[in-house]
Amino acid sequence: MKQLTNLSNQYRGFSLIEVLVSIAIFAIIMTATVNIFGHTVQNYHYERASQEALEDAQFAMNRIAKSLRTSSVQHIGTNGQSIIIYDYSRSGGACVRYAITGNAITEEVKLLDYNTDDILNCNNSAFVGVAPIVLTAHNVYGTFVAVPSDYNRKRAGRVSMVFVVKDDNNGTPVSLQTTVSLRDYDVSGLM
Repeated sequence: MKQLTNLSNQYRGFSLIEVLVSIAIFAIIMTATVNIFGHTVQNYHYERASQEALEDAQFAMNRIAKSLRTSSVQHIGTNGQSIIIYDYSRSGGACVRYAITGNAITEEVKLLDYNTDDILNCNNSAFVGVAPIVLTAHNVYGTFVAVPSDYNRKRAGRVSMVFVVKDDNNGTPVSLQTTVSLRDYDVSGLM
């Protein structure tokens, strides 16, 4: 009989309190794990949105820089929010305006026949009826700063661009900056 009692004590189950305590501990661990996972996924989405906004602004900056290299600066807008250039590299020449408006960067292109009058008439009135192309889809602020070409001294100018990019989730703003030397055809004698 003694063996039978020892045998029943050996296979004794968990009490209700032990089961409830273990379930509570498991629930706490699972809640913490789910919270950590949720924050990780949320941070991934924020970082991905920031990366997309940055890539968007870099694309616009590279496109503008490529256009500026073969251009003459005609006008810088109020507070550096826009720049009008005459782009020699486009077929027949083109009057191009880049503007930072409404948290986006836009481009307007008016194709012209290459002659001196077109260059002189490359101003805000040249863009009447021209639909802007939006280059950025995220919040981008910034300015253009230009040192125009000096025809008397035969010095080509340069343009600096500063863009501040902020993703749609109001993350940390990131600044981009570049300076482009103009290959102003008038100054260099290639025209």
